[in-house]
Amino acid sequence: MRRLIYILPLLLLAACSAEAEPVVEEPVIAEEGITYDIDTSTLDVPYLDYLNDTNPRIAITFENYDPIILELFPDVAPLTVAQITRLVELNFYDGIIFHRIIEGFMIQGGDPTGTGGGGSNEQIAGEFVNNGVPNRLRHWRGVMSMARSSEPNSASSQFFIVHQDANFLDGDYAAFGGVIQGFDTLDALATVETSDQDRPLEDVVMLSVRLLER
Repeated sequence: MRRLIYILPLLLLAACSAEAEPVVEEPVIAEEGITYDIDTSTLDVPYLDYLNDTNPRIAITFENYDPIILELFPDVAPLTVAQITRLVELNFYDGIIFHRIIEGFMIQGGDPTGTGGGGSNEQIAGEFVNNGVPNRLRHWRGVMSMARSSEPNSASSQFFIVHQDANFLDGDYAAFGGVIQGFDTLDALATVETSDQDRPLEDVVMLSVRLLER
């Protein structure tokens, strides 16, 4: 428990800071739709009830790992899902690293500067209980959630995927999706060698993040 209490402030400071320069997002030409054959009928996750036939899905691809496929929950956090899908449609995340990885806790990425202090050119309201939003999605293993600074409405582009249950974050961060395929990749990424600052010694790069056709 002492370690978890220690790393919470690190996560708070991980999202974009006031000093970070805004990133200009240029429109891109949409690529042909990507599809994956995913059967969720046998999926054993605690957020199963949040899945449905209309939720958007995204695929994160890597050079040396299989993709991580996530389903996003607009019924839980509509502003957050809209922000993420907008950035995905701009190919914003292509080439961005997971800059902070803590085994047993989470993997965090989405900062174009790779420093933990950057983001996109827009911040959104934090959709979590302690910010007045009735988001009851817990931070179970596989859940995707928004990183932020100590300011509740500072979420931008940084996100994290929970490696092992981290329910002490419930109510303070905007959980908005969950892994539906690629838990082996999540485990592999969560156990890469890192520095004392929890930064991977070798960059873990998102080659692409794309919306999936359904």
